[in-house]
Amino acid sequence: MDYNLTQRELEVLHAVAEHGYSYLAGEVLGISQQTVKNHITAVLRKTDSVTSIQAYHRLYNGRRLRRTETTTIGYEEIE
Repeated sequence: MDYNLTQRELEVLHAVAEHGYSYLAGEVLGISQQTVKNHITAVLRKTDSVTSIQAYHRLYNGRRLRRTETTTIGYEEIE
């Protein structure tokens, strides 16, 4: 399903999924915690989700986030 998320919304969602907290995601991305929250609010609205975890699973069908050696984001199936 296509949720029409922007590239930045996806980046923020990945950072929150990886780091667990909006303030850490903001530090990694170089944006404020409020900006992270604004992007996550947009993601939740677009995906009709209640939590960022639910949005993440809707987007990636249960695949888990992992970092690769080249710092690109990859995914693996949850067992």
